[in-house]
Amino acid sequence: MNWHESWSGRFTLAILGFAIAHVGVGLAVEHYLPDQSFINIVVIGIAQAAISLTVAFVILTWHATVLWREGKILYDHGVAIGKGVGGRRRVKRSILAFLHPRLDAHLKDAQKLFGEGLPITKNELADLITAAFSSRSGTYIGTDKNVPSEFFRLYPLYLQRQTRGRDSRGDFRFLLATAADLQADYTANTANFREFVSAHETSGIKLLQVDPARAQRMHETVRLPAEEIGVYGNDYVVFFSHSTNDHFVISIRLLEQPLQRGSPDKLREAVELYLADLNEDAREITFGHGGNLLLRERETDEKSNDRARLTGALDRKAKRGAVHAS
Repeated sequence: MNWHESWSGRFTLAILGFAIAHVGVGLAVEHYLPDQSFINIVVIGIAQAAISLTVAFVILTWHATVLWREGKILYDHGVAIGKGVGGRRRVKRSILAFLHPRLDAHLKDAQKLFGEGLPITKNELADLITAAFSSRSGTYIGTDKNVPSEFFRLYPLYLQRQTRGRDSRGDFRFLLATAADLQADYTANTANFREFVSAHETSGIKLLQVDPARAQRMHETVRLPAEEIGVYGNDYVVFFSHSTNDHFVISIRLLEQPLQRGSPDKLREAVELYLADLNEDAREITFGHGGNLLLRERETDEKSNDRARLTGALDRKAKRGAVHAS
């Protein structure tokens, strides 16, 4: 507590105020009324005392009021704290005891997610897809082993999430499927296939086909955890694999992390090499005359331009944004 807030300090200030007021009034009277009668002296003395006492009273009562208000607040707050602290502690102990198994499970899930991989359901993957595109910015790059009909079955809202509320022009999707598998899917599921290709074309998403054997060789060469990846701008990459019964295994790694524990190589460099190699062999999925499926070979300039765009999306100095795999 400061000196002026103590009772002794407040009394001292009150007396000092009284003295100053008394002397001040006396000097003023002496200056303006040098000739004083007995009556004037009495009246002036009463006025002087009244003014001085008033000043002292104001100082003292103001401090008293402040003290009372502060005291009441502290008392009420102290009572509330006294009751609340014990209550909070009891509630905290109960809740922690209740939540501990769940918190422990979430911690283990987080360790798996950023480590060897976390098994998730189809619905959980849908939530991840929604979260992945929530930033609504950046370039999307994805690799996927599924033909269009299977893609729609596994990810019914994926394309909607990818294009809704964000500029998807310049995005990439590599389908790691053979020409024969794509043709078979087109023949068996023509409407779904055409819808899939059309959605990419109207949204400005580059849809490319790569032989899965090449993707497997290259992913092993650069030592990536999985062939199916999703890169989120220049920040991190998601690796995932499709297991049985529509379950998936997801893992997330920062692009600036080492490729392997203790390795000087960055994950970013391995991902860039992987995508650049896929781009070299990729053909654009479109339709030819008569509506037939066409895997179009790209010109050298177009291929070089696509590689530059892929590299630019991984540039650590590029604008941060969302990029995800399907």
